Formats: sequence, structure tokens, C-alpha cells
Amino acid sequence: MKYSFSAFGHPNIRASHPRTFEFTKDPECTPEGDCIVGVAADFDTAAVQKFRGAIVLRIDCGTQREVVHAEVNPLFSHPSELVVRIGEFASDRTFAIRADKAAAQFSTPFKAELRQPNVKITVTIESV
Repeated sequence: MKYSFSAFGHPNIRASHPRTFEFTKDPECTPEGDCIVGVAADFDTAAVQKFRGAIVLRIDCGTQREVVHAEVNPLFSHPSELVVRIGEFASDRTFAIRADKAAAQFSTPFKAELRQPNVKITVTIESV
């Protein structure tokens, strides 16, 4: 199974959270949202709820790519926030747990791309 959605960069993206990263449908973010890596996301909650088990997320931004392996949280149901966590905390906002990478581990060039206003981010989720 495979699904892709888009999000956009923003000058306030810090991508410095050591345990999570998040895509939000909100068009703006503040520097305090240190886990946010994309705004104005267009994911369909019902579509991503179909995933089960192990997944890989390929996050493309400009010339950079990050790849994250994780496990789907079956409780995910949030309409506007999609969070991936290294740990096992699961809420309705948590799409995936046990990820092998969080925002703080993304490369410096990747984070620089995320800070470009309105740069397109493509996220592809695939079952493994």
C-alpha cells in the first residue's frame, strides 16, 4: 500500500524536537512548534488510517530527502495533525510510533530546505 500527500515549508520551522515530528494542516507555525516539519498539509485522515504495521515515510523537500521507518498507531484519527514519535505514546494525533528518527535527527541541509517559504514537501507513506 502506498499513499502520498503534500505540505509546505515555512520560515518558522525549527525541526529540533528530539522525539517527534509533525505535519499540520495549519497554514502557519510559530518557532515554539519545534516538532513541525511541514504546514498546509493535505493528508486525508481516512486514507492514512488504512495503514497497519510497519511503514516507511519518504519525505522529499527540494533536493533533500529523509527516510523514516515506524509502526502505525491504529488509534490515529486527528483531522489536522499527523505526528510521528520515536517513543510509544499514542494519541489520536499520533500517526506512527517507534520511529527510527525524529525532527532533531534530520540533516541540516534538509532542515534548511524546510525553512524556505512555500517550498513543496512530498510525503510518501508505504507499507513494508
